[in-house]
Amino acid sequence: MSASRQAQVRLGLGVAGASALAFMAVAIAITIPQLTIKASLFMVVALGGALAVVMSGRAKEVLLGLYIIALTYNRQYFSFDNILGNNGSEGLYWIPGDPFLILLILTGMLESATGSAPPREPPTPVFIIAFPAFAFLVPCIVSALLAERPDLSFNELTRVVRFVVVLIWLQRNMTMSLWYTAIGVFTLSILLQAGLGTVQVVLHADRNLLSVFGQAGEQVLNNDGQVDVLDNRARGTLGHPNYLAPYLLTLLPACLGMTYYSRVRLSRLIAFVVLLAGVAGMIATKSRVPIGLMGISFIVVTIVAIRERRISLASAAGGAVLALTVLSGLAMYYKDAIYERIWGDFTASVNFRTEYNEAALEIWNDAPVFGIGPNNLTLGLSRHSAWFHWLAVQLEQFRGDISVRAVAPVHNVYLLILAETGVVGLFGFIILLSSVFRRSVRAFTVSVGGVRGICLGISVGLAVQFVQQTIDFSQWFDPSWYTLAVLMALVGSVPALRPVLR
Repeated sequence: MSASRQAQVRLGLGVAGASALAFMAVAIAITIPQLTIKASLFMVVALGGALAVVMSGRAKEVLLGLYIIALTYNRQYFSFDNILGNNGSEGLYWIPGDPFLILLILTGMLESATGSAPPREPPTPVFIIAFPAFAFLVPCIVSALLAERPDLSFNELTRVVRFVVVLIWLQRNMTMSLWYTAIGVFTLSILLQAGLGTVQVVLHADRNLLSVFGQAGEQVLNNDGQVDVLDNRARGTLGHPNYLAPYLLTLLPACLGMTYYSRVRLSRLIAFVVLLAGVAGMIATKSRVPIGLMGISFIVVTIVAIRERRISLASAAGGAVLALTVLSGLAMYYKDAIYERIWGDFTASVNFRTEYNEAALEIWNDAPVFGIGPNNLTLGLSRHSAWFHWLAVQLEQFRGDISVRAVAPVHNVYLLILAETGVVGLFGFIILLSSVFRRSVRAFTVSVGGVRGICLGISVGLAVQFVQQTIDFSQWFDPSWYTLAVLMALVGSVPALRPVLR
């Protein structure tokens, strides 16, 4: 396409975007008196995003950034109940990131159709990109066809399909600017989630976001009719500390890696500030195992950096002494609260997980090869554990009130996958996770500078996250599940793109 034709296309897109903004402004002016503060904030974000798309000329970068951020707003909207019926938390839903994903793909298609797409390296074949994801998707499909409730399994299959779509589209369309955008937005996401989580704890806010600013909003009540504040633990917009802590656990080692490997003072400073904010947010979650695994991940990243002469042993030792001194001082000041958090419900937590694991294994025994079907766990609980089935049913009451998929499956993602998709599905799931880790290690070996440090951190973060999932199920739920697809595309693109951060 000629330069003049490309200019005409861009002008047409700009006019269309400006017209859309005008219509949005009119709509906001008409509806703003009826909007809540929360809805008004969303309208402002949407308008700002649309304005950024039009003014920047970088539609895909803006949409990718909005998608990554939207993934951390852990809400599920069951808008299909009138068509498919109300199936509770097992029903079909969409998440805030889906509209941005659709717009991102449509923008790419429009650029390809008009010939305005930026030049890029020949894309990696789809089979190579998606084989690990298909290794999990295929067993899920077979399991769904054999399930007691195939309709519920179909709802869950859409999540696996979306993972595959994100992975394939993003890696095949990855450009240097998209890669840098994703890294920058993940940095912003850490600051937002850790900062908000810390503020939630400092101000003793309840579950809803606007309560930080003194506004009433969605609240969850306990059995006594009081606001459930989760023992004043950070949760950001992910809605629960057990979602926020694993999210930060995956990303924070990359900040430490950037601090060690970058040779630009400003980059190291930014990475270090984000790291400190993230650590504060992690501690504010009061999640015991993730905090311990975070410490282990930092030790591993530091050892590798020492071996590669990115930091001296003396500097590492001095930093460790300083960090331990600060943490010891804080620990002494909050020793009673820390002791209570570690040991107060430790036995109950262990017993809960142990009993749930046993129930999951009993369900798996019903169908060891392909499981009872994705999204059919509650049906299995009704036969094998009256207590956990009652718990799952009780959580259903929150689905309609706060637009969230309120579930509490077995707190071991591997046993969850095993029970629902059998040994074949679990094998495919392990292939998928192993491939993400292998690609991140590969990205580390072929990169240099700050990118090498980021890839090292992602590799270590993924490793400790996979350990965390033995007592957790967050990796299977939307924020971490789709974030994993984005990370897989990012590290998978490094060998071809060879991005540079000095």
